Amino acid sequence: MEDKEDGVKMESAMKKKKRKTRRKVEQMDKDVEVLCCVEKEGGRKGVEEIVEKKSGVETKEEKADVEDGGG
Repeated sequence: MEDKEDGVKMESAMKKKKRKTRRKVEQMDKDVEVLCCVEKEGGRKGVEEIVEKKSGVETKEEKADVEDGGG
């Protein structure tokens, strides 16, 4: 009986581990996506604007800031 119980415990631990790594991978994919956009749109200055775009929050003020200080 003990062996069987051990197996079940390990199985659920494995499932938990898988779930955790899947979440990590999704986050990494998002980061990579953002970084690719940053490279396309150029420079560190655009980073914040792009991140805002990804999260769906973009203000006109910030956009104007980036245009004024473009370098």
